[in-house]
Amino acid sequence: MSDIPVVVDVTDALDDPAEAALGQLEPAEDIHATAAFRTHLVRVLAPRVLERAVAMTRSGATAGRV
Repeated sequence: MSDIPVVVDVTDALDDPAEAALGQLEPAEDIHATAAFRTHLVRVLAPRVLERAVAMTRSGATAGRV
C-alpha cells in the first residue's frame, strides 16, 4: 500500500488470499489512514474481489459488464 500500485499474485493462496496479499505488502500509515485500517481493508476487500472475479468468469462477463 503505497503511492505506486502493486500487483499481488495470490494464485496459490485462494484459500486465504488476504493473508497472502499482506505477506507481499507493507501497509503504510499517513494522514488518510492508519496501517491497521489499510490492513483491515486488504482482509475485507481481497476475498470480495476474488469472489467477484470467479463469478464473472463463470458467467462469461467482462469487466465492462456487471
